[in-house]
Amino acid sequence: MIKKQRITLWEIKHSPNKETAYLIFKLNETFEFKEGQFLMIEKEINGKKIKRAYSIANTFLDSVKTWEIHFFVKRTSEEWLSHFLTQKIGFWDFVDISWPYGSATNDFQIDNYLLISIGSWCACTIPIYQKIVFEEMKYNKICTLFGEKTFEYIVQKNKDTFAKEVKNAKNMFFLSREKTLENQPTKSGILEIEKWHISDGLSRAMNFLDTSQVKVFVCGKPEMVDQVSKTLIENYLIDKQNIKFEKY
Repeated sequence: MIKKQRITLWEIKHSPNKETAYLIFKLNETFEFKEGQFLMIEKEINGKKIKRAYSIANTFLDSVKTWEIHFFVKRTSEEWLSHFLTQKIGFWDFVDISWPYGSATNDFQIDNYLLISIGSWCACTIPIYQKIVFEEMKYNKICTLFGEKTFEYIVQKNKDTFAKEVKNAKNMFFLSREKTLENQPTKSGILEIEKWHISDGLSRAMNFLDTSQVKVFVCGKPEMVDQVSKTLIENYLIDKQNIKFEKY
């Protein structure tokens, strides 16, 4: 049964260029969901109701404790919902949500993980990472790959999550257009940041995990998801059934 609720903005944090926002909304009531799922956000803009899917960016346990729901949103146009949520929304403004949707959830019996996302779709993999590493703490190895254009699009929350020192974890950011990384990759905690694309990190991720028995979560544009999945299946012998994804 699909449920609905009206929620209000509690806090918003922007990337340096203001194109990406990390939004925290207060709930009127908590509800059950699985990390990796998404909601539909609806808002009337210019007299027209606009609805779009956004992944839940905090864990279920955190949501229950705080009565909050979190999202990453990247502006994609000069109007409509992403523009409102990144540029126009104010404290205590409301949106309507309906939930839950999506099957990119953790229900495997394998303890090695590879989480892959680009842009604001990190909202799909961050709560999975947080639950595995900081709440359940039941894993052998975990590796994350995140892709974006430049530092200017990244909200600090994203960097902070993956920079924390964690046992048996390897986290990599690939910034395809970041000029400051032309000759010198950087490191923050366990987070490695360098130029190039996610596809360039697959071999390093698989070398680190050192097994084909891996649970894979991929979130992003259809062409990226398809290419990454194909490479993992054909080149690294990952079982197709062990790859879960969301295409946006």
